[in-house]
Amino acid sequence: MQDIASLSKTLSDQSLPIQDRFRALFTLRSLETNQAAVQALIDALAADSSSLDDDDDGDINDAHQKRSPTLSSLHADALFRHEVAFALGQMRAKAATATLISVLKNQREHGMTRHECAEALGAIADETSLEVLRDMREDSKHREVRETASLALRRVEYMVGSRDESTATSTTTATNTTTFNNSTGAIVGSKKESIGKVAAVNEEQEEEFAYSVDPVPAMDESIETETLAAIILDDAADIWDRYAAMFALRNRAQKTFGLVKKTQENEQLVQLCSSTLGKTLRSETVQSALLKHEICYVLGQLREDDDNEIARKALFECLEDPNEHAMVRHEAAEAIGSRGGRGAEALLRKYLSCEDRIVSESCEVALDMLKENEEGFVALE
Repeated sequence: MQDIASLSKTLSDQSLPIQDRFRALFTLRSLETNQAAVQALIDALAADSSSLDDDDDGDINDAHQKRSPTLSSLHADALFRHEVAFALGQMRAKAATATLISVLKNQREHGMTRHECAEALGAIADETSLEVLRDMREDSKHREVRETASLALRRVEYMVGSRDESTATSTTTATNTTTFNNSTGAIVGSKKESIGKVAAVNEEQEEEFAYSVDPVPAMDESIETETLAAIILDDAADIWDRYAAMFALRNRAQKTFGLVKKTQENEQLVQLCSSTLGKTLRSETVQSALLKHEICYVLGQLREDDDNEIARKALFECLEDPNEHAMVRHEAAEAIGSRGGRGAEALLRKYLSCEDRIVSESCEVALDMLKENEEGFVALE
């Protein structure tokens, strides 16, 4: 049995393999109602928040981060730090709000970490984050921060509006042209999310554990499947609507997972979802790394459909593309690890030696996911 103190120690030990630290992180992430677990993650994110030297301007190319003994600890540990921020958002940990705001505002942090802090604030949906999210829409350094802040702001406004007008017949939202539902997130998690649930079940918290908190509420179930696919593919559509359509289509596809007997319509729905996301991911007109990384994330949640050739090819190409943003390559690697299938292990092993530390460590984590070795996740006493 492991206790929270030992898991916390594992989190902060950068000499350990990244997959060991991630396993500790996933275990703590599953303990949503445990305040000690929340605090351990907050401490892990806050620990290095001011560790840059005064003469380090943090101006490191996010897409080509190199292994270097002079690299600041914030950038060197960006993959892990962004995952901690993600976990705190998924746990809807209001106690983490101040730390998330502090890291988000620090332009010396890696863009991927700052982006994840903004998304976490959107998931937590506390009104105290509204001001900083408004400010971060004009961030001068990272496009992914600007875009995430815009989405997070709209989600907080949506959630606050939903709470304030819970007795009204309609909800005031940032978007008034489309109907949204209040689904929590994925019906089936990615492999790492599912492994994390093992700890939650062992802690007898199964009913309280959700696979994901989506950064944008899914569009309403009444919207036609073909309409959802068209919105995702539409480069002129607002990114909020593309996200909302993507989550709605994912939810619809995942309802067919685990069925003993699937109809041809079931199979076509899942194939449409994966192929639509694959096409969008590799579209030459899509310039937003934020949108592309979220597509990869959702494809990881569609892991029971591991043989869609369009999705498989798109994920492989993202990981192999040296010009792609590190956050996209990271999510592609983890989606490949979640989905498995033909060629997955060989490709992940190939990029274990990638000079971009975010990519190489993501492949280590993804290979660990491929093993499906759940023994590393144990119940806490």
